[in-house]
Amino acid sequence: MKYRIVLIMMVCWFVLLCILTAGCSKLDEQSDRKAGVPERNNYIYPDLNLCSSISKVFKVADADRKNYARTRRRFDELLIVWLEEAHQPPVCFSSRTDDYFDRVPAGLDIIKMGRSVLPFVMEQICAGNFFFNVAARRITGLTLRNEGGIFISEQELALRWSKWWHQNCNKPEWNEYLGSNLR
Repeated sequence: MKYRIVLIMMVCWFVLLCILTAGCSKLDEQSDRKAGVPERNNYIYPDLNLCSSISKVFKVADADRKNYARTRRRFDELLIVWLEEAHQPPVCFSSRTDDYFDRVPAGLDIIKMGRSVLPFVMEQICAGNFFFNVAARRITGLTLRNEGGIFISEQELALRWSKWWHQNCNKPEWNEYLGSNLR
């Protein structure tokens, strides 16, 4: 009898907690709107209009279209394998984003493809797959984190990568599909 009462009380507290939490998130959304904070869409601010324009801005020379399509197919194949393997134990329990590539062979294969997969890596980042911040960092050799030990979330880092790609996607050092005459 005691256990039933305790169990009923625990369920009641849990339901109450769920109701309060849902109410708080609604209040947060309302106060954010009033304060003019832009809504987040897959961790990226849509007001910046970066993600929707990435495919429009990125240039591919006619001579490189076949290579681009072949690389795209290979990346998509590896991505499917990576998605399956990265969501299996022990990798899926890791809090280190680097583990999602270090411990998954398909992830390492994506990185080994180098600059040729940067457009596809950036698509993943813009889609909210912030694990691909690791791939972007390793392929480019750049780090977009602040100096001085200030913590930056993976979502904020994804936003920085999106901005960086928007500014650099058609520079010959980052775009392998501009055609041999522009490289």
